[in-house]
Amino acid sequence: MRLAASLAPGLVAAWTFALAWPTVAQAGTGPWEFVRSDDGIVVHRRKVEGFDLHEFRGRGVIDAPLPRVLGVLGDAPRRVEWMERCVESWEVEKIGETGQIAYNRTKATWPVSDRDVVVKGDTVFDVERREVRVTFQDARHRKVPPKDGVVRIGFLRGHWLLRPYDGGKHTWIEYQAHADPAGSLPSFVVNMVSKTLPYKTLLQLRRQVKRAQYPEIEQKLLASPQFREIMAGKKLETADPGSGAPGGSRDPTQTPVAPN
Repeated sequence: MRLAASLAPGLVAAWTFALAWPTVAQAGTGPWEFVRSDDGIVVHRRKVEGFDLHEFRGRGVIDAPLPRVLGVLGDAPRRVEWMERCVESWEVEKIGETGQIAYNRTKATWPVSDRDVVVKGDTVFDVERREVRVTFQDARHRKVPPKDGVVRIGFLRGHWLLRPYDGGKHTWIEYQAHADPAGSLPSFVVNMVSKTLPYKTLLQLRRQVKRAQYPEIEQKLLASPQFREIMAGKKLETADPGSGAPGGSRDPTQTPVAPN
């Protein structure tokens, strides 16, 4: 079932503040490379055949229930509070009940130009897998033409994956993205950033869920039988570094099993 896609597009601001990511028209196919594990947040990256830049992925546990996390992710104006270097974020257009187009601008350090992006997103509630998938990709919109002095990001694909954790008191989350920052930025700079971006993004998200609450969104979600079924799903029984759960002992390159 698909609901509340307005939760999706602004999430890319967490990507754009880095100013550079992999350029590719398809998902990465190489093996994931373990990068770091700090504060219960696990970061991986992987090469994509034919390209110099990496795709990245961050996983962790957010100390808030899934409805609140979705509320934070979908709050366009307040993304400037927790997405590093994000100086502008707003909703361009809603598309039915499941779609949204949003705009994000990221402040760059001189002499690099600011980056911006128009993003189309969607949110899918997957009852069978007991998870919520928030997908996003670059888009064009007549209301947001390119701006002088700002570089428009040329390609972006990514997702957030959320599952209830610890009986629904917390949220397991995955943030993954692949993009083309446009302009001229050395590949080694881009790949260095990929080591820190997912970690910073999830760390700041943890802080934001403590500052912001969305009772109306939470009530609306919990009124949905499908969403309640997702929240009632079996929790991850074993702490897993690959899932970002603290205290895990498995190989961090493994993919955690979806709750069922």
